[in-house]
Amino acid sequence: MKKLSAKILALVVVIIVVGVVFVGAGCGKKEAADQTTSDAQVTATPTPTTTPVATTPAKTPTDLYGSWKTYTNDVHNYSFRYPDGAQIEILDQGSSPAEKECVQVSLTYGYVNFNAPGSKEMCGRTGVGVYAETIDKEENITVGGKNYLINGREFVNPGNTLMDHNETFFFNLDDGTRIEFGSKGDESLAYADYVKERAELIKIIESYQKR
Repeated sequence: MKKLSAKILALVVVIIVVGVVFVGAGCGKKEAADQTTSDAQVTATPTPTTTPVATTPAKTPTDLYGSWKTYTNDVHNYSFRYPDGAQIEILDQGSSPAEKECVQVSLTYGYVNFNAPGSKEMCGRTGVGVYAETIDKEENITVGGKNYLINGREFVNPGNTLMDHNETFFFNLDDGTRIEFGSKGDESLAYADYVKERAELIKIIESYQKR
């Protein structure tokens, strides 16, 4: 009887040990499966993508003179730009046209004179007449990267034509070139219209380049 009890007890112990081993193995497999699933989830996480940002091309500076033409003085080595419709004339005050000492650009209401250094005689306005009022004026003009504060005068009489109301400016560049600009003396034209065109005269002057 004692031997039987001992055998039963030994059998129970064996069963318990086998059960513990089996349960432990099952837990190990579950942990391994869980770890595999976790690894798979990590691997499956999509890689963030970067959306390229659209960039605006840098603007290139535009030509301020557009379709304006270029006049080149091959005797005195300079050039300037002028718009369509402008008239270019070589004035021969004290010199021959071939010397190209004085070049005049005429628009509808105003003009610009370029007088080369060392000219025999200055070209431009020689008299002002009698006016009820004379106004001293100043203007800032940039030529060749340098700013010039230039002087001029506005002449005023009763009336609205360029014979009654007009102006003239002149100054010298560092290279000795004398530049004069202003309104024409024309009784068929109005000073108010000249004022609208005046910016183009200054633009012609500012395009001057020594070659």
